Amino acid sequence: VAEYTEQVRKAGNFSLPRTAVVLHPEMAATHFHLIYLTRDPKGIEVFMAAERTAMQQMEATRARAQQKRRVEKSRQPEFFADEEGEPSAHYVKLRERCLAAARDEAWEHLKAKERVRYDHLWANALRLPLVWEKDIKEWIAEWRKSGLITVEGMAPKQRVPKRGAGIVIRKAG
Repeated sequence: VAEYTEQVRKAGNFSLPRTAVVLHPEMAATHFHLIYLTRDPKGIEVFMAAERTAMQQMEATRARAQQKRRVEKSRQPEFFADEEGEPSAHYVKLRERCLAAARDEAWEHLKAKERVRYDHLWANALRLPLVWEKDIKEWIAEWRKSGLITVEGMAPKQRVPKRGAGIVIRKAG
């Protein structure tokens, strides 16, 4: 999926790719991938918001489908129904894997360049599914607190970086 997305991105001269996963309703597996390509960061924001909402609804639907399958198989109603809103173990593992990959890639990019615009870090990290802007801001806050980076260009009372503001993340030391 990553290679295909990259080839289409290059062919169409798109600057911002984003993939999303659609999970199988009854199994702990990815059913298919959605690929979104754009040249406008606003498009990624809208796609991400839709992805987050869809993931919540998908997880609730998957829980009901799996419960229905168990009841049909056992021919007995379940005494305790699954709590809706709790993400499945598959979803949690998938999100953790995507977060770790995006975070590692962001850190490696920062180490290699030593100075990266927040907008660039944002665009690269959000190429992977299930990674949200709040995750990137958490990484930056953590790295900043531990002295691994400095953030340049933020207003004195500004707590988190914002896109389009010329914010630069610099590796410390």
